[in-house]
Amino acid sequence: MREETGLTDIRLYVSNTFEQYYHPKGDFIYMAPVFVGFVGEEEQVKLNEEHSDFVWFSFEKALQQITVPGNDCVLSFVEKHFVKAKPYTQLEVKWWLDE
Repeated sequence: MREETGLTDIRLYVSNTFEQYYHPKGDFIYMAPVFVGFVGEEEQVKLNEEHSDFVWFSFEKALQQITVPGNDCVLSFVEKHFVKAKPYTQLEVKWWLDE
């Protein structure tokens, strides 16, 4: 996160859900864990040279931007369990950034 965005004040959680889809040409199932990050209110994004822009979306707007079926379920899951409810402390990823 720090390398890509410059953000350092982040609480990171394992969401306990996955993004997944079947790739018919390669005959494999792609599966990736979903993480949820809470960014400090004073944090400012500072993109590195690999990126030219970023945007923050509300859940409603993000749902309108989805291009892959199933991502709506992932977003709804994250909103239900991490925004509308307090995240389980057991799911927090304990990590420290180098100074």
